[in-house]
Amino acid sequence: MFTLLAACGERATTGGAGEPPQANNGANATTGQQPGETPGPITLKLTHMLPPLHEIHTEVLEPFAREVEQISNGRITVELYPANALGTWGGVPISMPIGDSYDALQRGVVDDDEYAVADWGIASEMTFHQLTQGKNLKALGFDIDDEEAIYHYKSRQAFIWPYDSQARLIGEHIYEDPPTVVIEQVKPEEILTPQRAKEIHQKLLREYNLI
Repeated sequence: MFTLLAACGERATTGGAGEPPQANNGANATTGQQPGETPGPITLKLTHMLPPLHEIHTEVLEPFAREVEQISNGRITVELYPANALGTWGGVPISMPIGDSYDALQRGVVDDDEYAVADWGIASEMTFHQLTQGKNLKALGFDIDDEEAIYHYKSRQAFIWPYDSQARLIGEHIYEDPPTVVIEQVKPEEILTPQRAKEIHQKLLREYNLI
């Protein structure tokens, strides 16, 4: 599943190893604040491809949005856009800088990726990774031993992203190469639990003085 998270703030440049990215004026790229400055209100926009009634949206992302607002004392608001409501398929062009999308892809969702840019849009080919429950794969026709277990699914995929007349993304076409599909069951001890994810989120929010 793709999720794309964007925040208001100034354009960032990459920091050194282990350092948070810094904005061009020296401000923290996540909060837009100067060193020592108390961060103001922040609005995060999170979009994904699943429908609004999907259990990941209702049981994971909605509680996540509520908790972020709660533990930040209302300084951070998360706006959720299911079914790619920001425009991947919805007809409203996405205005996020494409470089930010590349950076998001490079953080573990894909590997061995290549891009080509033309006047009509962008094309890419990559090895795509996702974790999903066995019952979801079985519903797609795969022979799965344990419907409740978590599986690592990877395959070689091609993406076509067309532009509109102002070079804004207006769609996405995905093609998968079936012979490249590899499905492996994930060991329970290797799965990131909701509790562990919560601990990581809270640690990062404290590091950026957001709670």
